[in-house]
This record gives sequence, structure tokens and C-alpha cells, in this order.
Amino acid sequence: WLRAAAARLGAARKARGGISLQRGEVKLRCSGEGQPSEVVPIQETSAHRLVERLMVAANEAVAAWLAARGLPALYRVQDEPDPERVARLVEYAHNFGFETAFGSRITPRGLTAFEEQFQTSSVSPQVRTVLRRVLGRARYQPELAPHFGLASPGYLHFTSPIRRYADLVVHRVVKAHLSGARDRSATDPAHAALAVHINAAASRARRAETERLRQLLARFYADRLGERCTGHVVSIKARGLIVQLDGLGASGLLPTDVLPGGPYTFDRDHEELQAKEGTGRFVVGQALHVAIASTDEDAGSLELELVNDA
Repeated sequence: WLRAAAARLGAARKARGGISLQRGEVKLRCSGEGQPSEVVPIQETSAHRLVERLMVAANEAVAAWLAARGLPALYRVQDEPDPERVARLVEYAHNFGFETAFGSRITPRGLTAFEEQFQTSSVSPQVRTVLRRVLGRARYQPELAPHFGLASPGYLHFTSPIRRYADLVVHRVVKAHLSGARDRSATDPAHAALAVHINAAASRARRAETERLRQLLARFYADRLGERCTGHVVSIKARGLIVQLDGLGASGLLPTDVLPGGPYTFDRDHEELQAKEGTGRFVVGQALHVAIASTDEDAGSLELELVNDA
């Protein structure tokens, strides 16, 4: 029955648009001494999809229930990307070998059609990394508003695999109302202040988790200097290219000053490196052959060197 429900919810989700909550994450397996011994990409399974479909449905149902009764809540909201972000995503997708056909505006159904193109591709993790960056992060707020990535008119965190404080806030409002309390208001300023606090706390926790994972990845690769990998550029900064390694989820920096054909100038508007002389150019989505040049566990960083263009 759960599989049947999840399948029907999945069909409804596909019709309205949006993308999967799947992320290109990795798991680090460690020895008894805490030494990282293996990096394993986390693959989505039918169990993940079942839980995700039912979780989203429950969260949307509770959001609608609270909104209909004028009760306070902490909604999970994501804005529609502006035309500049859309144009960037179109360009990045082209560099990966895909055409979005978005036009000047992304629609939830257009987003679904784009996901259909890359979800079984070998570069799916890198495309998802770039897509999440372009769409921007969701946030908590007390006012009901859509969640663009899920194509949801109203969404919050009521139940999830990771317990969040926002879940507990919603639980307390629901329980109080079911117990007969009628003194709650959707315009309660305490919830607005709480949303600001939770957004900041979530950002700190996310940075801490990311930093620790990068430190462990740096420790893992410390014994693999010179190892060759393929990867794709997922971000470009003035200091160099951020390359996400294929099949591993780890990312490293390819410094600008070691790139051949330089010096290069950083075009912030188009997010690319362009040689001051000649035709050298590096763009988001570009495939590269790299090698692990050095690691810094304290900084949680991998430094790469270019072997040759893929």
C-alpha cells in the first residue's frame, strides 16, 4: 500500500512539475581508528523515493491545514529564480551537453523536463550541484508562499528523516489547537523572529557539516597524491576552478595560476575564466582530467592539477 501511494504521489508530482529532493551526497566509511577508508556515493533507491513522496505529501497536508485555520507556522519557501539566474543555468546546462528549452523563465514543468534529461546521466551529481546553486536555498518564514523546486503551493517541515526544530514548532501548534487552544495567531511576531533565528542556525549547522566532511575527504586523499580523476567544473572563482570529481562527490580547487595558457581574467557576469591572450577559456560544466596535487586537512581542501582537457 505504501508503494502504491508513493507511485500515485509521484505521478501527481510529475504532472505539476518540480524536481526531486535527491542530493549528490557521499558517505565516508571509516576504519575502527576513525581513518576514512572509502568514499561511497549515496545512490537513490526505491525506498528513498517512497519515503520522500510520503514525507512531502504529509508536509503539504499539514501546511494546508494550518493555513486554512489561520494558525502560525514556519513554512519552507523557495523563490522562483530571476531571469539572470535562468540565463546562467541555460548556459551551464549547454556546457554539460544539455539544452533546457526554458526561455526567459523556468516553470516547474520545465524543471521536471530538464531533470528527465540528466537524471540518468553520469554527470547528474554535478548538474544537481549547479542546479541547487542556481535555484538558491529554501528558507523558513511565517508567511505561506510557494516552494519553487517542489512546485508546492505550501510546504513546511512536519515530518522528515532529520528532526528539525522547525518540525517541533509546528508539532506544538498542531497539538495545542487539537487540545482546544484558540489563542494562536498567524501574525504572531514571535514566529517571525524564530524563523530568522532558525535560518541562521541552519546555515551554521550546514557549514559545520560541510567543513567536517571536507576535512575527512582531505584526510582520505592525503595518501592518494598524484591519483588521476575526471571531473566537471561546478563553480568558478577568481582564485580558480571548483571541480567536482566524477562518481565521488568530492570537489577540489584547480588554481588559476597553474592553468596553461594564462594569465586569465575572471568574468564574474558569465562565471568563466578567459585567457588575456589566445583562446583559452574555462566554463562551468566543462569536463577536465585532473590529479590530486595536495591536501590540507585543517582547511578541508583538495588542490588539483590539470592533466589535460577531457
